[in-house]
Amino acid sequence: MNTLIVTAIRCSLMFLVPALACAGSAQWNLNPGSGDWDTAENWTPMTVPNGPTDIATFALSNTTNVSISEDTEVNGITFTSAGGFDYHLPDGICRTCSIRWITKRGRPFPRS
Repeated sequence: MNTLIVTAIRCSLMFLVPALACAGSAQWNLNPGSGDWDTAENWTPMTVPNGPTDIATFALSNTTNVSISEDTEVNGITFTSAGGFDYHLPDGICRTCSIRWITKRGRPFPRS
């Protein structure tokens, strides 16, 4: 019985891992080259969060004034306790931004 459960888990991971590898979720770098959201080198892993399932995470960084130069969609934005309160993401920075949720220190953050 245990062998059957382990086999089922392994089989399900075969389909889950490639989907996670292609995801665009990323964390803003400690020392990004610029404040541009749309520059992949500013994120780890080197990809721009811009998709309906992507999550952008902001922690400690030396560049906290972030601009968005293209239309952007993310499932959520997380600000960690390691510096997330210092970020400036101005309202109305892009015309068609879609953000489903925002958290600060793991708690929902009210959106105006």
